[in-house]
Amino acid sequence: MNQFTVSRLLKQDIPQAAHILANSFMGEPMTQALRFTEGSVASVFTGLLQEPVNQGTVYCAMNKNNQIGSVCLCQDPKNEKSNSLPLFWKAKQFYYNFIDPIHGILDDLTKEYKKQKIEVEKVKIIEIALIGTSDKFQRLNLASKTYEFAENDLKYNHGFKEAFGEATNIKSETMFGQKYGYKKQKMIDYRTWRSGISGIIYLSRNPYKNIDKKHNLWLMDKKL
Repeated sequence: MNQFTVSRLLKQDIPQAAHILANSFMGEPMTQALRFTEGSVASVFTGLLQEPVNQGTVYCAMNKNNQIGSVCLCQDPKNEKSNSLPLFWKAKQFYYNFIDPIHGILDDLTKEYKKQKIEVEKVKIIEIALIGTSDKFQRLNLASKTYEFAENDLKYNHGFKEAFGEATNIKSETMFGQKYGYKKQKMIDYRTWRSGISGIIYLSRNPYKNIDKKHNLWLMDKKL
């Protein structure tokens, strides 16, 4: 039951993968600050996964009972217009009330970097968007196994030259840096970041002001 094989995620397994990613996402400092519900986040990931799965850049560790233990979602930033959050979260009220602070802070972190890499340096880059592990299969090192498979596939079969990711907490900062060899490129302090939202009564322009000081938002990258 605990023997897992890592491969590209298939379309029929998207709902299961979406719930695993949503569960992991619920532990993020930003998610907790905005008080998301796991059900709403899972529905978003179901949509968000569609295009990357078609492109073969989502990976999972699965056992013989078709249970997914870990998921690694990777996205080609050149295709972000077709798979970005606003397009999948059709409900405008929900998007503007809850999602824009996440979309906004990540855009502030990565926009110029992606433009420099894609338009100026002409580098084929891939974003390591999120890695999640099922609560049922913790302590099996599945996240690392899934990531390592993903990195090899992205490099040798897709032809990506560099990878980048957003380290959203101290755990992912350590994982990207010490375990996978990513280098820090840019940091945003959650507590001082200001949202561009206007007209939202109950959502502060600095919605992350109470996030623990041990967490910062880092853009990190490496050559593949």
